[in-house]
Amino acid sequence: MFCPNCGNQMKEGAVFCSNCGYRKESSVSNGASFNLNKIPFVPILCMVAIVVLVMIGYNAFNNRTCRYCTNKVYKQGLCRDHYT
Repeated sequence: MFCPNCGNQMKEGAVFCSNCGYRKESSVSNGASFNLNKIPFVPILCMVAIVVLVMIGYNAFNNRTCRYCTNKVYKQGLCRDHYT
């Protein structure tokens, strides 16, 4: 292969020209590039939204307090002291 800048013959697989230092663009991707079009944003966004909603729901039902005091709910909206 030949350097597109100076026409010097380059070794196979060489990235730089040994004559002028021109960097040849690689036609094969090494996987290091980051392409935003390949990331599935919608499914990821839906999964994050579901996790957030589950956390909010869990918090809403587990942090309730008794109707008559500030203790945590044991059963049917009442704490252990008021449930009996």
